Amino acid sequence: MKYKKIAVFAITALLSSSALAAETSVCEVFANNMTGQFLKTVKDSHLNLDQKRAKLAGLFQQAVDTDWIGQFVLGRFWKQATDAQKKEYLSQYRTYITNNYISKIDEDTGDKIRDVKLTSLTPGEPNQFIAKSTVKMDSNEDVHVNYQLEQAAQQCHVHDIQIEGVSLVTTQRSEFQGIANNSGIDGVIKAMKKQISG
Repeated sequence: MKYKKIAVFAITALLSSSALAAETSVCEVFANNMTGQFLKTVKDSHLNLDQKRAKLAGLFQQAVDTDWIGQFVLGRFWKQATDAQKKEYLSQYRTYITNNYISKIDEDTGDKIRDVKLTSLTPGEPNQFIAKSTVKMDSNEDVHVNYQLEQAAQQCHVHDIQIEGVSLVTTQRSEFQGIANNSGIDGVIKAMKKQISG
């Protein structure tokens, strides 16, 4: 299955994942709330596609630490950026990464997701967890999604997502730094704006 389709299923997994951390972190209430809202939204026949995407965008930004990821994928270029560039970059990045997920939602996505199984949770560094999940589809095809969770200031957020073994954050870091090497952070901002307006 193509990654642009799998990205949709990853949202289900990441919004569900923190439930496995219930015994060891404060992610339990957050995860249960996010999971319920996500599944309710994708299966709500009273919402049109644009309404679903708008609600899911809000849920995604609650679950994922987009500012942290944005800084990570920019690497050393983040320290080289001016305050004005950092502000513009993060503003564009929030929209960019959210759109990359939410824009993949098809009208019938809710019917295709049969279940989400949370299979394991492995502690990593302090306040970090690696969660593994399997998204069950109506077609009986399984999509395996792993992700890194981090708990801080009594909140839990996603810091990376791996779909079928491919880290989206690592892939994006390589892409962004390649652009920055040639065109600087302004080039990265320009590239994001182009895709957003796409």
